Amino acid sequence: MSFELNVGKHCNFCLQVDFCPIKCQYCNETYCKDHWGHQNRKCTQYLENLTTCPMCNITFTLRNNEDPNIKIKNHIKYSCEKTQTKLRCRVKKCKKICLIPMVCNSCNKNFCIEHRLNIKHTCITVN
Repeated sequence: MSFELNVGKHCNFCLQVDFCPIKCQYCNETYCKDHWGHQNRKCTQYLENLTTCPMCNITFTLRNNEDPNIKIKNHIKYSCEKTQTKLRCRVKKCKKICLIPMVCNSCNKNFCIEHRLNIKHTCITVN
């Protein structure tokens, strides 16, 4: 007589029976406590939901159908360390962020396209 328990699930990575399996929110597969992390098994669905900031190389996880362009744009605008200091336009009332540095040859400061000319940003020449 064979008695088979119908409790738990097999881990899709190591095939071990786990009584508290964890379901991946990206690929919907079940895993044991040792293999549920995305780094341990290189989940391809998880890797497709990643985006990286081109300025500071920080990686972000995208939520349900979140647009990567909007995620990166908001990061660059509000919290990217590289753009917070170096690539902001140096005109006081201008809040624009320059993805391409436009450094004035006279004062050595960075400006947006609108203020890049000497006459637009009241340039003070640095010797």
